[in-house]
Amino acid sequence: KKGKGFKAPGEWSLKGSIHALDTRTGKTIWNFTPEALRNYHPAGSNMRKGVCWCDHWSDPAVGGDGTFYIGRMNGMFYAVHGATGRMRSSYNMMSGMIGSPAISPGMLVVSA
Repeated sequence: KKGKGFKAPGEWSLKGSIHALDTRTGKTIWNFTPEALRNYHPAGSNMRKGVCWCDHWSDPAVGGDGTFYIGRMNGMFYAVHGATGRMRSSYNMMSGMIGSPAISPGMLVVSA
């Protein structure tokens, strides 16, 4: 049928996980799954129609100790332990992440 669609049951949310894979076997070593997004627009936006979807996650930056830093379209920014996948810290930037974080000695730079 022309124009056929679907209805999601219950509250609509956007889930997203980051997976660390073994390069030899392809098996999952760990995954990081924060709380699901409950908005269909980036943080800081009040636009409800004609949404232009941004990337769910930013590209990560990886520190010398293996911690990776990554932002989400809902404004949350995470530091995740690269070996275990456990969250080291999080920060609500109150604005969707634009671009990728950058690391310099003693400094982490993000754009929001």
